[in-house]
Amino acid sequence: MTPVSEFTDTYEETVKPLMIVSSRIYETRAFWFQSASTAFRDSTERPGLLFSLT
Repeated sequence: MTPVSEFTDTYEETVKPLMIVSSRIYETRAFWFQSASTAFRDSTERPGLLFSLT
């Protein structure tokens, strides 16, 4: 069994950065999804906008 301090160091070095990165990716994906759904909703209301985006 590894000492607690060793486990904590490993956690700080590997798991924490991964969690930060994944949360940033999640935020970015959520932002893009929100933008895409807004653009799609706008394009259904104004069909001309969809053609200008593509």
